[in-house]
Amino acid sequence: MSEYAFRLGPEWYVNPASRWQFFVNMGVGAVKFKSDLGGDDGRGFASVGLGARRGWQPGAFRIELR
Repeated sequence: MSEYAFRLGPEWYVNPASRWQFFVNMGVGAVKFKSDLGGDDGRGFASVGLGARRGWQPGAFRIELR
């Protein structure tokens, strides 16, 4: 089974200067599934998410709920 997906949308940081950065994001996208048994399925979707990001140089740890 294969899955192909994409999502595009804006993200807003509530406190961008803090080490712990809380954010809200929204997006639209599409997903397509291809089964090894011959059936395909696909659909569009919309999402809203909340999360937190712990920033340090040169990267970050991130967790979110959609």
